[in-house]
Amino acid sequence: MTITLCGSVAHPELLVAADRALTLAGHAVLAPLPMGRPVTEAEMVELTDTHHRKIDMSDLVVVVRKPDGTIGNAVRSEIAYAESVGVKVKYWEEKA
Repeated sequence: MTITLCGSVAHPELLVAADRALTLAGHAVLAPLPMGRPVTEAEMVELTDTHHRKIDMSDLVVVVRKPDGTIGNAVRSEIAYAESVGVKVKYWEEKA
């Protein structure tokens, strides 16, 4: 299965943990890349478009929540996009 991760790039350790677990379970995982610096408005438009294309190629979107359990507006928008193109959405629950 091809899975796209959606989550805050401010918490890359959470995205890496989800990516690792899903990859080890045999899935092809597409994830956002933390830039390590602020991005320009033009870059944000391009990054959003690229992430939408990843969602388009996916069988499933997995949402990785922030440490406090919340999700931000950008991730909410990605969820809405996935739902609008018929891609199923699930939420990541790390196994203890």
